[in-house]
Amino acid sequence: METPRREVLLDGLTAQPRFATEPADGLGRVELASLDFFSTGDGFCRFERRGDDETLHQFLDRRFGGVSPLNASGWIITGATLLIRRSTDR
Repeated sequence: METPRREVLLDGLTAQPRFATEPADGLGRVELASLDFFSTGDGFCRFERRGDDETLHQFLDRRFGGVSPLNASGWIITGATLLIRRSTDR
């Protein structure tokens, strides 16, 4: 049985997302691990978060400034990976 495809709006990820959790959720943290971009010129790129010292958005801003795919015209977010860590208090 094939799962029906749903439209997911990823434009909200151009700003640093905040993932609200409740203690009852049993989650330690939720973070954005990677973003995939497609350009109007048929380019594709993926950026992944690698360290605990900065977020993916901070890295893109530091590396690319105003021409980051988050800000520059012609780039569309086509995919995202979330990292969900369970709480160690369980």
